[in-house]
Amino acid sequence: MPKFVQGLTVALVVTVGGLAWRLIYLHYATETITHTLNDFSQQQLEIARQQQERLLAGQRARQQQVMAEAEQRRLALQLAPDEQCIGGTVIQVKGSVYTQIAGAGGKPQACAGRQRLDGQQRL
Repeated sequence: MPKFVQGLTVALVVTVGGLAWRLIYLHYATETITHTLNDFSQQQLEIARQQQERLLAGQRARQQQVMAEAEQRRLALQLAPDEQCIGGTVIQVKGSVYTQIAGAGGKPQACAGRQRLDGQQRL
């Protein structure tokens, strides 16, 4: 085989080998980048999920607090066992003595059923 053909063969083998190496390297780099991006996306999704859980937990806590305050207010507006709503006015009954309960400004406290209506809580 002439030296020219041998040189050309060697150059061709080196060139093809170099191209193959570059293709292998590019494939590895692409896989690495894809894997890194997938990991990053998973991390971002986990961070978003955790943030949403914290927000929901805060909202649930606030909702429970509001509900507890509303229940406390409702209970505070209920008539005491010795009180009755007679004619839309809170009356305190002790034995045979009936006393009208005064609200703000000396006006009688309004009621309906077993609840005060004017927002005046029991003292």
